[in-house]
Amino acid sequence: MFLRPLSPDHFDWSSHYPAYINKDGSATALAESKLDLSNSSLVTVKSLDQTEEKQVTRAEVKFADIGCGFGGMTIALGQLFPQKLSVGMEIRDRVVEIVKVRKA
Repeated sequence: MFLRPLSPDHFDWSSHYPAYINKDGSATALAESKLDLSNSSLVTVKSLDQTEEKQVTRAEVKFADIGCGFGGMTIALGQLFPQKLSVGMEIRDRVVEIVKVRKA
């Protein structure tokens, strides 16, 4: 069974974009220098010991290619919009395995 997050805010995007998104959802220094965050939302982040809060800019995925197959459109989106994050989602296991091997 696949556990689905309640919303994109409940998903750990840092596992897919560690160079751009911190575990708390805030933008990394690299994201702030490379991505267009002008329309990104501000989030309140608490420190690990829960004693401090601060407002940070959130790095967000702007494009989702659902049923991306082998990723041609996802790659094209990345080339056309290099300042935005995109994600491709594919449910066919065989296609996902082929892409994983090709990526490695």
